[in-house]
Amino acid sequence: MTRTVCITGATSGIGRATTLRLLDEGWQVIAAGLPADPPLPAAPQLDHLQLDLSDAASITAAAERITALTQAQGLHGLINNAGINQPAALELLSTKALRQHFEVNVIGHHALIQALLPDLRQAHGRIVNVSSLMGRVPMPLLGAYSMSKHALEALTDILRLELEPQGITVASVAMGAVSTPMTDGIAATIEEGHAQLTDEMRRRYDWLYAGMQRALTQQARQAVPVERVVGVILKALTAAKPEPRYTVDTPARGLMLMRRLAPDRVADAILRRALGLKPPR
Repeated sequence: MTRTVCITGATSGIGRATTLRLLDEGWQVIAAGLPADPPLPAAPQLDHLQLDLSDAASITAAAERITALTQAQGLHGLINNAGINQPAALELLSTKALRQHFEVNVIGHHALIQALLPDLRQAHGRIVNVSSLMGRVPMPLLGAYSMSKHALEALTDILRLELEPQGITVASVAMGAVSTPMTDGIAATIEEGHAQLTDEMRRRYDWLYAGMQRALTQQARQAVPVERVVGVILKALTAAKPEPRYTVDTPARGLMLMRRLAPDRVADAILRRALGLKPPR
């Protein structure tokens, strides 16, 4: 029996690498991405799907297409990988931008899961939510992304409790910096945002933008290979007894443990030191 999996954000970065690996492993893959995204190479077991997680009509149309493709056996896996990250200090972040992060990174995933539960239930399928270190360790200047990934972690925990009795397993995969276009470009995006600050905002936030640009540039140099993340996603998707939560790299695991165990002020100081941030006195 050929197993079928749908993956969102399948056309770049982690999603693209996971799609290609799943095809190699013999899965039937439904690869969802935005219309403007670069195409994946054609393959007999690959179905392309246009999906905008911020558009309710797009989610409904995609879910109907997935149901049509999987009606014989149901959907064996759903990998919620799509996400956006627009760095800015929270004082400077528009409500529209914050809302977009939650629409794409949380609400859209919830809507897609909700629509596909009958298909997942039919196959006793599995949901894998691709999260982030920042879902457990929020980072300054990356607040919108951190907040939305924190919500995705909660969504994962709740779904696991609600769906496990129905035969649907739910897990999350979190990681720090991964060698992808998003990671490679984040420091440049911060530099662009910094260039647009007013003089007053520069006086307030120069230290933060400069510090985070240095920290994220360094993290990009030390980023884990995307193949390592793909291997963990496949483990979460296929393990006989999957863990509720997977963490990919050791630095991410250490920071999560620190944030959980250390008093908040101590953890804040450790995180500032780890990022090389030096706020003005």
